[in-house]
Amino acid sequence: MGIFDQRRKWRDLARVLGSAVEIELDRLGSKQAHIVADFIAHNEFGLAHDQLVDALSDLDLAPLEPTRKLLEQANSLMGHEAKS
Repeated sequence: MGIFDQRRKWRDLARVLGSAVEIELDRLGSKQAHIVADFIAHNEFGLAHDQLVDALSDLDLAPLEPTRKLLEQANSLMGHEAKS
């Protein structure tokens, strides 16, 4: 994968995961949303994904359907199966 492909992938992951955080913001709270956003800002997309899923789980919440679809899209972009 070339450098431009990698940057495009990172940009897509940041967009997808950022959208998931926005959808769940009210349910997560600002502290957890900030943690996920910080991981995204540092290109730690796997950590961002897992933190989002874990934070929702800790609150006994399942991801909303639009969030679930975004998490699946992020999994695909990362090329592996992460928590969902």
